[in-house]
Amino acid sequence: MSMNNKTLGLIVTFALVVLMGAIFVGIISDSTLSSSTLTTTTEQVDISPARLTLGGINVSYRFHLKHGCPMATPWRTDLGTECELSNGGVTNASKDVLTDPADYVFVTNGGICTGQSSGDMYFVNSTTMNNSVAFAGGNLTNVTYSYCAEGYVTGWSATVLNLVPGFLVLAILIGAAFLFFYVLKSEGVKVSDM
Repeated sequence: MSMNNKTLGLIVTFALVVLMGAIFVGIISDSTLSSSTLTTTTEQVDISPARLTLGGINVSYRFHLKHGCPMATPWRTDLGTECELSNGGVTNASKDVLTDPADYVFVTNGGICTGQSSGDMYFVNSTTMNNSVAFAGGNLTNVTYSYCAEGYVTGWSATVLNLVPGFLVLAILIGAAFLFFYVLKSEGVKVSDM
């Protein structure tokens, strides 16, 4: 049994469509994931501006994170508590893990981030934070946190967006089934004979 040119052309065309569809599903899935999940980043914060002369910490000095102050951004405010910062941990220059609130205080819902009196975090004048062996390597800390990136969606919008790749795959599978039965019919094979 040999296939006619029309059937062979349909199979090749559909194979290309399936390949392109698979590529699009990957791209759409990545885009959907980044739009509906918080973005995690690690930022280096130099605590030397809060360092006092004898090595202690000025607890009133606030630090501003690059993607912080979520409630100061109107679209993040509209999304409510879902766009508050999520603390992923802070380590000092020696890679020791600092503790919230014993060594620092992380502000998840900062709405005002101007000057030194408000921000996303501040350090506490604890034994660990005092200029001791723990900070012998310098005043740098690594702050890991999650935030809502531009284009972040929640609720019903995120649900619909997350369904798009699944519906695209379903459409490809339905198309494959249709082509399979069309080829069988055009070649004279009866489905009941199978």
